[in-house]
Amino acid sequence: MASNKNDKNLFTFSSGKIAEDFGVLLPDHFYHYINNGQWSLHELLEFVLKYTGPAEVKVTSFSLSETAIRAFVRLMEECLITRLDCLFDVSTKRNKLDLLIFAQNVSPRVFLSSNHAKIISVKSARTHVFINTSANLTVNRRHESGIIITNKIMAAQYAAAIEKVFDSAILLNLEQ
Repeated sequence: MASNKNDKNLFTFSSGKIAEDFGVLLPDHFYHYINNGQWSLHELLEFVLKYTGPAEVKVTSFSLSETAIRAFVRLMEECLITRLDCLFDVSTKRNKLDLLIFAQNVSPRVFLSSNHAKIISVKSARTHVFINTSANLTVNRRHESGIIITNKIMAAQYAAAIEKVFDSAILLNLEQ
């Protein structure tokens, strides 16, 4: 962690290991980061779930990968994800239909919208964390940036915004 530990706004340029980059997450903090493809968004989600405990997860991404969906399956089997809502860009239906079918088998709440946002809401019984990032739900090999937010006020604002995004989306129903 490159910033002063007493500051609630912390910055790190990734060392390559999530646990070393962020240490123990604390309430009411903003963890800004840049990573050089050493870890992917689904791995960051797992790290956050270990902080929150079992949680409802809402995720938006422009794209997705089989690796990320398999991570969701494992996290659900481990009871870390208690509910999963996903929203992907409409182009995913054209470009990655097989992955959308897989995602819909994992969660019946898969939505499509004109979307480029990469946001994850992780809401447990005791806390609410948001991740806002440049990374898609794919295996990452690029520089990416983002922020993990454990601040209650900002989490509430993001929660309201992500609800609007999901409300404007179309629920995927590949059975019709």
